[in-house]
Amino acid sequence: MNIVFTGESGTGKKTVANILAEMYYSMGMVKAKSTVELDKYELMALINRGMKLEDILSKFAGKVLFIDKMHLLLEEEQCNKVVAELVKFIDKNANKIIIVLSGEKEGMRRLVLTNEDFNYRFPTWFDFEDYDYNGLCDIAINTLNRKSYSLEREAEVALKKAIIGMYGNPNLVLSNGLMIKQYLDSLIRAQSIRVCDEDLSKENINVITAEDIITAQDKFLLKNSIK
Repeated sequence: MNIVFTGESGTGKKTVANILAEMYYSMGMVKAKSTVELDKYELMALINRGMKLEDILSKFAGKVLFIDKMHLLLEEEQCNKVVAELVKFIDKNANKIIIVLSGEKEGMRRLVLTNEDFNYRFPTWFDFEDYDYNGLCDIAINTLNRKSYSLEREAEVALKKAIIGMYGNPNLVLSNGLMIKQYLDSLIRAQSIRVCDEDLSKENINVITAEDIITAQDKFLLKNSIK
């Protein structure tokens, strides 16, 4: 039951992998409720230190292993060897581990073509589409509500304008849900700094203003834009 997730960063692949892990755990298929995560860089670092792929993956037996950025394996000289060893490992450990490979759509399709047996070992593919503007707004507002923050009316308008600006900004290095997550981190920091400087009632301590939105946007763009 190995799976391939394709899509850009921030489209919810890790979140869905954790949901699947919980489901498999409830069905008795794995021994852990959440995924174990690696990415291509971490995997290759272990291999380059002399570890065998089989030894690396065997440590995660009984779990759902999520390996991100696997499309970048194509850049490695050892790509074909790693893929062949992965196929061999799956054949020997078919019922001991569930592996989810994640990466960009075109790169993952090219990776599969490097070994004719690869596709048969990963029969299930899910493609995660980019979020549209409305989806990003929903993520932002729902996240703030879940964290017990409330938006002034002007702040909600400012937030939507900020997301429009970020959504269409070609210089941003982040996108999708990851972009929203990082922006909200900046927003909560900006709000916290303002609250510390003001004498507010308990009812207003978690209120976000339009000023917070703009301050956070300026800092977020400065930090996450291509120079």
